[in-house]
Amino acid sequence: MNIGVERKEFLRALRIAAKVAGRGHILSKVKLTDIPTGVSIEATDCSMWFDRQVRGRVYEGGSVLVDLKSAIKVVRALTSKTVTIWSGDGNDVLIGDIRVESADPAEFPSRPEFPTTHLQYIDSYVLKQGLEWTAIAASRDVSRAALQCVHLRNGHLIASDGKRLAEYAIDLEGEWSLPLGAVAPIISVLDTSVMITVEHDAYTMMVRTPDSVFYTRQAEGIFPDYESLIPTKFDCEWHMHGPELRSAVQAVAAGQDKKQAQITIDTTCCPATMRHGAISVVVNGRAEGAGLQVTFKPSFLEDVLKVLKKRDATIGLQTGKGAAVLSVIGYRYAFMPIVQTNAK
Repeated sequence: MNIGVERKEFLRALRIAAKVAGRGHILSKVKLTDIPTGVSIEATDCSMWFDRQVRGRVYEGGSVLVDLKSAIKVVRALTSKTVTIWSGDGNDVLIGDIRVESADPAEFPSRPEFPTTHLQYIDSYVLKQGLEWTAIAASRDVSRAALQCVHLRNGHLIASDGKRLAEYAIDLEGEWSLPLGAVAPIISVLDTSVMITVEHDAYTMMVRTPDSVFYTRQAEGIFPDYESLIPTKFDCEWHMHGPELRSAVQAVAAGQDKKQAQITIDTTCCPATMRHGAISVVVNGRAEGAGLQVTFKPSFLEDVLKVLKKRDATIGLQTGKGAAVLSVIGYRYAFMPIVQTNAK
């Protein structure tokens, strides 16, 4: 093998592969194979599989299997714009002029059969945004496998950890569950706004872009019914500028222990405030309805405001123990309060 590739794109592909690669002598490696336009980069952990094509010049074809961490370290240290991948026999591999650990490429797992039951087209930016906006609410608890995913149902991406739930309207049909561990690598390949395909059958799904293919088994378990958990009527609706609200949350939460942190929305005053103890921050906006005081975990709002960036949002609040709901067009984010009381 003798192939020259653009260093920046090669390094980027290797870093995405690192999010997919497994452990062990073979699965911790990445397979490099010549294609007419350059090189194909494959990685797998046997439940996910990733292939990205990087443009380059093929002087001599072939296939090699190299240690992924070593390859990233070597390519990152190189300073030239192009990188040469060379091997005389498939086992002795040089990247640039540095030898990297390798193995027999025949030992790499074979490519899985791709799902073909359902195929749909969607803009990559829309899918990327939908995954980013919903994955923040997915469970990280390994004992709740059915919630460790982003689920598609009835034209909505949904995720929940039992204390909060995110729902994003999207033009996709069918039903599937994307494992949480697959979300980051898929987002990484959705780097430009182009039409892509999303394919799935009952057990697997695949995302195909012009230069990448990502395949994964679906998450196990049955995602629960959720529609009744998101309230649609509120006693108070608070309209505000997202970045200003995020700054207020961060200012009030600063210095608190993250596990014990609390922050209160107080709409009994005008303008409304964010407060905890002696710290109070005014947030410009418009509150409609009853004056309420709602106490919640700061991280619940910090996570969603981070992905919403500069968008304005509305938070619907209820009396009693009902969930609060932050919403923008096509998106709802419900989160449970710690304490919620009527104003005196």
